[in-house]
Amino acid sequence: MRVTRLFTQDGIDPLKGAQARVHQDDEWLEYRVPRHWGRAAAEALAAEVFTKAALPALLRPVQEEGVPEWLWRHEADEEGLDGISAEWRYRHENDFAEAFARIAGGLAYHAWKAGLFGGEEDARAFRDELCYMLLHQMAAPEIALMATAGLDWAYGLDVPFVPEARIANFSDDLFSQDVAGAGISVTQDAPQKDILKRLRLLGEKQALDSGGRGIAVTLPVENIDSPAFAGFRRSADIVTIACDLGGKTLDAALNHVLDACDRDSLTGFDPARNGRLMQAVIEARRAGVPEAAIHMAIHYAQQGFEDVSLADAKGEDDAPAPFTATLSVPDEFIESALTGHGFMMGEGGMPKKHYPAEKLWNGLATAIWSSGEPAIFFRGSASFASVLPEGTELFPGGRGGFVFIPGTAAPAATLNLSGFFKSGSVVDADKLVHATRIVTLALESSFSFAGAPEKTAGYRPLAIGVAGLSAALMQAALPYDSEEGRATAALVTALVFGAAQKASAEIAAVAGAFENYAAIEADFLQGVKDRASVFSGTAYMAKGLSRRPAELKIPLCPDPALATAAKTVWAEAYAAGKEKGFRHAHLTVMGTDPVLQRFLGAQTRDIAPEAALVRFEGYFADGEGAEIYGKKLNPMAVRALKKMGHAAQAIDDISFYAVGHGTLLDAPAINHDTLRRKGFHQAALDALEAALGTAQHIRYVFNKWTLGEDFCERMLGFSYEDLSSGSFDMLAALGFSEDEIDAANLYCCGAMTLEGAPHVLPAQLPVFDCLAPAGAGIRRVSPEAQIRMQASVELFLSGAACHTVGLGHYASVDEVQKLVLLGWELGVKRLSLYRDGCSLLHPVAMPVASGAVTEESPDKEEVPRVRAAAAF
Repeated sequence: MRVTRLFTQDGIDPLKGAQARVHQDDEWLEYRVPRHWGRAAAEALAAEVFTKAALPALLRPVQEEGVPEWLWRHEADEEGLDGISAEWRYRHENDFAEAFARIAGGLAYHAWKAGLFGGEEDARAFRDELCYMLLHQMAAPEIALMATAGLDWAYGLDVPFVPEARIANFSDDLFSQDVAGAGISVTQDAPQKDILKRLRLLGEKQALDSGGRGIAVTLPVENIDSPAFAGFRRSADIVTIACDLGGKTLDAALNHVLDACDRDSLTGFDPARNGRLMQAVIEARRAGVPEAAIHMAIHYAQQGFEDVSLADAKGEDDAPAPFTATLSVPDEFIESALTGHGFMMGEGGMPKKHYPAEKLWNGLATAIWSSGEPAIFFRGSASFASVLPEGTELFPGGRGGFVFIPGTAAPAATLNLSGFFKSGSVVDADKLVHATRIVTLALESSFSFAGAPEKTAGYRPLAIGVAGLSAALMQAALPYDSEEGRATAALVTALVFGAAQKASAEIAAVAGAFENYAAIEADFLQGVKDRASVFSGTAYMAKGLSRRPAELKIPLCPDPALATAAKTVWAEAYAAGKEKGFRHAHLTVMGTDPVLQRFLGAQTRDIAPEAALVRFEGYFADGEGAEIYGKKLNPMAVRALKKMGHAAQAIDDISFYAVGHGTLLDAPAINHDTLRRKGFHQAALDALEAALGTAQHIRYVFNKWTLGEDFCERMLGFSYEDLSSGSFDMLAALGFSEDEIDAANLYCCGAMTLEGAPHVLPAQLPVFDCLAPAGAGIRRVSPEAQIRMQASVELFLSGAACHTVGLGHYASVDEVQKLVLLGWELGVKRLSLYRDGCSLLHPVAMPVASGAVTEESPDKEEVPRVRAAAAF
């Protein structure tokens, strides 16, 4: 293969001369990291990428015939080490330049040994381009690959690479096998046999995957255990609570709360306005019932339920082991549920009983509403997007968007779209195509030392994805929830998938197609041709389906160059693959590991909307000011404002509105002058000013920790009991009104939103919508918009978009059911929903009512009204 240079120059090391700074970890060990990287990226590099193995202080090259001298691997120089004192014989990797050279050099070495390069110049270009992309956080292989790549080449260490994206084998009877036999590795403390016993997974089609974070299980809905499986997570939570409180106590307390709700009153579900309900809530709290469980009872009442109907839990042995649950459903099941028909459920491959589909459909929605699990895998959508031998069944992996056959694993990589922005365009198409080609080649070379399952060799799947899609849309002034935004996102995905497909064909030309390609060549090539034909107006995605999924609407994309580039690369991919086939049966996903996200400095994962318009520097930073903590307006929002035509002064005004001035010096009502009159001396004012730069609200800095307990008691006259109370409001106690506090807070800390900002027109606000409202704002990207975005990008993905759709706390079971149906109708492959506060074991983000947080002050604050939902 020929490898061109787009980021580097021949003979110039991209790592040489790169500015560095010293980063200290929690153990006071020092590492050299790139100067422009933020703290989170530096921490990921130091903790996860630098090898912790002891490295020999002296190395010697190992000559290999046919390998360029600069690409020779190295091993420990045992003779030289014998002449060095013991404390200096070994060292540790602590320099980013050394680590990046190891990763890129090791992958180049294995690619050379596999015969993938046309010559030495191509190998050098590949190594330099990959080093440049790592240094500038443009793209990176998965963390597990970076931690092991090149260890054999650079230091002579034999450390196999195990891909994180994998799907383990299934078996007919897990009771007769141990965990290793089931193809999974268990990370829990519980004994293996107990885990299998508690999972109680029967049947012939179970896919399990450990993924390093607990067991992930996928079970077909046709399995006779699927109704119980759907409620495993909720059952586990209930059992855990019941073990502490007692099952009868928990059941009685929650039903007492439910009965106290007044269904005939608009405010009957608000403890602050319903005295009987508030008393029931207080009694439940005294009994030890978690806050989230109390919320659940109130929301059951809002939806018309007559009782909570908790499962009878007798002890810990009844609790399922911790795992991530996914239920695999075919189109026929949903169609049966919607039409009131039943379907046959079986066990061990044999039909066992007829079951009403609607009953399970309703139970599934209730389980998701009450626990956030299971995720739904629409295998009809996934199968239509894949070309595999007849009879092959697909399963989702436990991590990321890898969707493939059991017994396979895929090395993964992520392209950070923030590194490919181009003035006047959404992304620089040429650079993105080039980077995708480099990444594909890097992942292909990893098969030389990967400890992958046996089936992987037959298909050689990859998992290439992108991060920061919402950032790309915002900086281009495109609303996330718009037809233009979805069309643009789909084209970006199409460009990456097409570039990977073309690179796969180029690799196949020198290394051959994947082993099983011949058996499905005609269908596979037709699939590539179909995707290429979409750009000429052929709606191939609607063929043979009982529903109409999302379509690629190219004319709506405001970037014609992007559409042209995607069309060109797909045409070239088809032409190249027609000659020699393709090297990989699976190529693309949307599933970035959080650690890799931090390594890349990406603000948002995969297809998730922007998290917020105001960023706190130091965690995810954009420049050398990484160590200086403070607030600033999201750089993508600044780019969008410029694209909309706002002048520099207007952008400053908007930024001050959102972020604030970071000081109370000249603030209205509450400033240095008014505070001095309240007893604040200069040292106290200095302490306030030092804390205000990162505060989300001025109330958060007026406390004994900022000002000192002695000052608060002696100078301000507050008692120890006041200062220690969680409900104590120092500003109110100092005599400031709520209006005065709001005015000063807006000046100092900002509104945290652009809603109401000067110069920003109402029609421009959708561009700045984020995952959740912030500050004084109420706008957010709706769950429906997130599902529509997922459906749009999945048109051009081999796998799925790994995204969890967040729902507000007051979402109903009916809303959950409608969202699942929407995902199915649009052709989403894997849908995961999580309602805020649905887990009974975790604290909720929104209290039952602001005025009922503590029994000591039930009417402390004005509370929002909660509208009663229609009877379910």
